[in-house]
Amino acid sequence: MAHTKLVIAAVFGIIGNVFSFGLFASPAPAFYRAIKKKSSGEELNPEYCLLTTMTCLFWALYGTPSIDPGSILVLTANGIGVVMNLAYLIIFLIYAADNKQRIYVGGVLCLELVLVGLVGGLVIRLAHTVLAKRAIVGGFGIYFFVIMCWPRVSKWVPICINKNFGDMCKPLVVTNIFKDLCWIIYAVLKLHIFGD
Repeated sequence: MAHTKLVIAAVFGIIGNVFSFGLFASPAPAFYRAIKKKSSGEELNPEYCLLTTMTCLFWALYGTPSIDPGSILVLTANGIGVVMNLAYLIIFLIYAADNKQRIYVGGVLCLELVLVGLVGGLVIRLAHTVLAKRAIVGGFGIYFFVIMCWPRVSKWVPICINKNFGDMCKPLVVTNIFKDLCWIIYAVLKLHIFGD
């Protein structure tokens, strides 16, 4: 039974990886246009990339063997997210309109790296059980995930209430829902929430 649960969890984790990659790739056309125009313009949103990077950094940390042995699928999905979002941020920095934007984005990114490094170092050093490490790093991951998703969700709620679905990017919403369902099923099957 336990083996079957792990296999099913792995299947949902792999599917979650595929959906996650699709979502991480969704801003690529906007960044491609920025490269062609040689300008970051109004279309690029570095704040969303910074939030996504922070979220992915914490979940990638969560997936490391030091925090949660056996969560390689969490590590791969979020490691890819970190790399893709860093690429987007580098493109933004190259084509930003002024140095103020570059300093802001670079400064926030440095703070993110310091925070994740600090939390990771303290957790590895001071938390003595896998369950405690999961809880602390997972808590940070959930916190930044909620912050990352809140702007999108706050736009979706009025659209759903008013039933004005023409304003919604349906493929993005559906992909997000399926990705989140896959990762929830993965977590429940591996009992990450409640321990071993």
